[in-house]
Amino acid sequence: FELFDDFEFEFRNVWADNADVISCAYSGTGALKTDFTRTGNRTKAGALQDLQNSIVRYVKNNFLDGTRQDAYDLFLKYDVNPSGSYPLVDNRPLQIKALPVVLLVGSAMLAGSIILPEDSLSTAVILFASFWLAIITYVFKFLVANGIQYVNWPKLVPLPYGSYAHGLTHPVIAGAVTNPVAASAPGQGQEAQLTDEQILTQMQAIKDEEANAHPLVDHSVDLLELAQEYENGSEAFKKKIENLSDTHDRMRRSRGDGNCFYRAFAFAWFERVMLAIKSKPELHINAVRTIEETKDLLLAAQFELLAFEDFYQVTLETLQNLVHYTSEELLTAFQNDEVSNSIVMHFRLVASAFLKTHQDEYAPFLEFGQTMDEFCSMHVEAMGRESEEMMLIALTKATHVSIEVAYLSGNQSADEVNFLPFLPDTAPYMPPLVLLYRPGHYDILYRKSHCLEGVI
Repeated sequence: FELFDDFEFEFRNVWADNADVISCAYSGTGALKTDFTRTGNRTKAGALQDLQNSIVRYVKNNFLDGTRQDAYDLFLKYDVNPSGSYPLVDNRPLQIKALPVVLLVGSAMLAGSIILPEDSLSTAVILFASFWLAIITYVFKFLVANGIQYVNWPKLVPLPYGSYAHGLTHPVIAGAVTNPVAASAPGQGQEAQLTDEQILTQMQAIKDEEANAHPLVDHSVDLLELAQEYENGSEAFKKKIENLSDTHDRMRRSRGDGNCFYRAFAFAWFERVMLAIKSKPELHINAVRTIEETKDLLLAAQFELLAFEDFYQVTLETLQNLVHYTSEELLTAFQNDEVSNSIVMHFRLVASAFLKTHQDEYAPFLEFGQTMDEFCSMHVEAMGRESEEMMLIALTKATHVSIEVAYLSGNQSADEVNFLPFLPDTAPYMPPLVLLYRPGHYDILYRKSHCLEGVI
């Protein structure tokens, strides 16, 4: 539509306005880089606006968000125990709560000692200023090192990683932590002596324990079994699942370990190729060629061969072996930690390499001041990090594989599931793979009309 200036102008502005509305709902400010969306170029005014929005987001997310979450919980029928203690009390010790005030007073004293005295170089003034400078330095270092204690955490349904360190107590989600020291709350006779590192380690252990309770990739099941998970929950979810079952009859779960998109994508693709080897052998030939080409893509993105060769080789060999695999053998391969995680890691690197070699297209969508290398290192290449839409676009384009994602949400305004297509121009014409997205998780979905024989 670049040929129609008026339409392009309207389209860009509608797109940017929509981004602002959505961003305000979840971040408290308008979207970043809307100057690029509106004009196709970065501007000084846009950069300054992004700086302001980033500062406002930092303040709101760290110092106002807990109260906002408590308000949501009240509207969502948080059960208040009339005989219990006041849930919104701040349990931090007085000396911890007073430190920001000490920093403010110290800064005022230091400024006064420099500005007000006529003889600002007298011994008394220098000693006075040095004293307050030392206080400010100590308090500032403490605040930086223990910033988690000053975040505005939700209190009605507290986050398990919101526990306070340095002997401070904080309740945790019931049943989430089995460690009695970590789970103790005020008045229980124990105090949690947890450092920030111990809190993160504990939460990772909880996440790993939950993930390990499920196989990396499971057998397919009737889609209506998913509705049973919401038997006592959201009616909107149940209704949408029932409507979805009119066109899709089975699903396959993948482990919710942060790698579910890459694992579900890989299994769905490999399964499609394997089941079609006899009727459409060209699918297998093209898939092998595509994986072989990812080696050149990774090298073009400046990845060292030594760093990705093992992952690449496992992925290629698994794909080549599809001619000998049964459905059960493919599932067994993906349930093997070494094989399955190597394939996931390879596809993560492929998505990263595609983004790095197409920076001009995708860099404008990054957070203010973030480089593509930083984004890929933190969010794409790191195992266990959940996938965003940009990663889905990158991987489907790099592998020439079409997918569509069924977004299952608790939105009460519609009974139908929304489908979002990712259809690369280079993908062969055939029904796209289907993934089912629930908040934070991807599984595999099978259509009734295109369900291939042999799916287990």
